[in-house]
Amino acid sequence: MKDRLFKILRSMVDDDPLLFRVASVEEFDEGVLEISIVPHPLDEGDDNWFSDHRTFVRFDVFSDGQKLSLNIEHVWGWLDTDLPAGDVGAQMIQAFKENTRTWHASGYFLGMREYDGTNLLTLNCSNCFLTRWSDEDIRELLRQRIFELGSAFMTYDPSLTAFRNYYEGE
Repeated sequence: MKDRLFKILRSMVDDDPLLFRVASVEEFDEGVLEISIVPHPLDEGDDNWFSDHRTFVRFDVFSDGQKLSLNIEHVWGWLDTDLPAGDVGAQMIQAFKENTRTWHASGYFLGMREYDGTNLLTLNCSNCFLTRWSDEDIRELLRQRIFELGSAFMTYDPSLTAFRNYYEGE
């Protein structure tokens, strides 16, 4: 199944998307692929503000061999805990409100993962596919999920100052 997913994701590298495209696919760990997603430049010379983001695709085949669980985790920033605790707490409550159903109507939900003492901000989605589906059907659903990931960044809440995006710098 890993080879099949590699093939499907690599076939997306040359797509001409509306907003975002898969730039590369690499094996990160057993059962984990890392894909590089870049925004479609609106003008020649646009900066790639997604360049420090990391996107991981984790997959497992169910024991019956008929279903595939596929999870996408997009690491996009960190929680700035140097702000006063009350500010961070209030912003976390606001973020939970904005995370109801999905984060900014994107199909993803907001999460956090600790890594080397830093609380990394993630967007996550879970998918279940039937292994009998065609590669094209799976590919189209993955294209939709990548488009939805990009749409999560189309809306920005400036009140969430504790949520630092990598392109903002330190």
